[in-house]
Amino acid sequence: MTTIRSASKSPTQLGLAAALGTILACVAIPAAASAGSYTVYKCYGDISRDAGDPELVGWANGRYTVVNQCGPGDAFHRLSVQNNGDGAEIAGHQGSFTIAAPAGTLISAVYFQSNLQNANGHFAQVLAARPGSEHVLRQGTTGGDLGYATTYVGGLAHTHLQIRVKCFSANCAAAGANAHAYVRNIALELRDDSRPGIGGPGIRRNGWQRGDQSLSALAADDGAGVAAFEAVVNGTRIAQAGVGCNGEIPPATRNLKPCAGQPGLSLRLDTTRAPFRNGRNIIDLRAADFARNVTSRKFSVPIDNARPVADFDNAQNPEDPELIRAKVSDRHSGVAGAAMSFRAIGTNKWQPLDTKLVDGYAEARVDSLSQPAAEYEFRVIVFDVAGNAGGTGRRANGEPMRLMFPLRGAVKLGAHLNRGGSKAQVVRYGTKAKVKGTLLDAYGSPIVGANVTVVEHFGRGALVRERQTNAITDEKGKYRVRIPKGPSRDAEAFFGGTPKFAPAQRAAGTFSVRSGATFKTSRKRVPEGKAVRFHGRIRHGGARIPNGGKLVELQVRVKSGRWDTIGEAFRTNENGRYKRRYRFGRHYARDTRFRFRLKVKRESKWPYKRTNTPQRKVVVKAG
Repeated sequence: MTTIRSASKSPTQLGLAAALGTILACVAIPAAASAGSYTVYKCYGDISRDAGDPELVGWANGRYTVVNQCGPGDAFHRLSVQNNGDGAEIAGHQGSFTIAAPAGTLISAVYFQSNLQNANGHFAQVLAARPGSEHVLRQGTTGGDLGYATTYVGGLAHTHLQIRVKCFSANCAAAGANAHAYVRNIALELRDDSRPGIGGPGIRRNGWQRGDQSLSALAADDGAGVAAFEAVVNGTRIAQAGVGCNGEIPPATRNLKPCAGQPGLSLRLDTTRAPFRNGRNIIDLRAADFARNVTSRKFSVPIDNARPVADFDNAQNPEDPELIRAKVSDRHSGVAGAAMSFRAIGTNKWQPLDTKLVDGYAEARVDSLSQPAAEYEFRVIVFDVAGNAGGTGRRANGEPMRLMFPLRGAVKLGAHLNRGGSKAQVVRYGTKAKVKGTLLDAYGSPIVGANVTVVEHFGRGALVRERQTNAITDEKGKYRVRIPKGPSRDAEAFFGGTPKFAPAQRAAGTFSVRSGATFKTSRKRVPEGKAVRFHGRIRHGGARIPNGGKLVELQVRVKSGRWDTIGEAFRTNENGRYKRRYRFGRHYARDTRFRFRLKVKRESKWPYKRTNTPQRKVVVKAG
């Protein structure tokens, strides 16, 4: 027996025993590996005996017989190619068995036992082939049968192994079994340089996660196929996909592509259980092909299943008792929001508060003055970024968070007009005034530096409906506001409150302002039968003249002392100016003196009180 070698390997170095393999299905895949190879056995002892193996492709185009005699009951246990002896054969015809390396692999070494015999121009050969090239590994001899020879050839990079008997002469005479190729115990080392691919959506990784999550992925390999696919979390394997390797053990197999299909993982993960932990988690999807190439796809997933915590302050700030605060924290994903609410003790309905996060605290304000006086309880619910919720109804010292309403202190606000504390004044047109008062707390102590607003409410016809003037209380709690001149109005003082004190308001009084008007005559003495002209204007500071003019009356005083209206009431122009002409009769026996005045009447859209002008004297000279 002759052995041909092109590399320093023994036949057993191809992995002749299954015990040389590692059962990937039972152990974790290493995190990293280099490109590998695997060994395929064909017609090999008791390892591979299959007379119907579809990967052993027999073919003939002439007078040749190809027979797979590798079946378990076949005594020959060989692949047989020989001339059938039926007649001469022409050049190029052949019979052969071909073994093709699967896509993504190459034949790197081959071991086989062969009995090759040439006769009558028929040559028996075992060769490695690739597109455009053939490399003869073993060729038959001419003469007697020399029996089986062992061959090992390494350093190959070919796609096919072929066993053939071929006519190389112009006319090959029939040789029968004298021209044959018998081959058995074939071991192919296939080099697989590609790693498996891993695809699929994986796990949701947008931000912090909690609770149940889904994990899905697929693995594929163009060469030997995926032999193992697993998911590892923080170094612990949590799942392994089923693979289609027909129970074969790397690196030895009876099949050219031992593993078929694309194994997948579709898992429901409970992140509250180990090996998951709060914080960053490393998920490693690992796939290994039959050639022991490994792909590792790692990604980080932040997990938070812990609830955030909160505690109300142990006491209220006496300067700001309506500010409700709770310290909030979350160890992992961080606090995302908080919601406070309150209710009266003994009731069921919680009332929400507008809650904000400020420097590690949840803060809200409660308007205790808008609620009935009673005891109230509070709670806070805190949410973290991952969606966990925690809450409390207690202070940091463990006591229930309860408060008695109202929380802000009551005040005593005084307000009056400037003259002797009066509440009503009637003043002349153009008169200025003052509003005074004090601001004290419930115990009579002055509230210093507080803002008090005096609001004037004007009636219809005024240019403005409201005017505000601010004052600051002094060290005795006193304030003073000058009221500018203007129409009639009601005045009140308003204290808007502070975080410590409740707001208050008090009516200061009513300023009733008389109308202002001028009244003039064209002359003081007039002959009988002649006329005198009365003229003037209605003053309207801070007010508008009513549409159509201001209604007035020209009056004269009669002997009884009563004032009678001359003619009918009339209206001024739009600017408040007026003119009125009056002619005296010719029946006077002596000079007569008359007293005249203008009466400014009250109207609904006039913000001043009625008034009478000073009287004017006119003497009528008798003729």
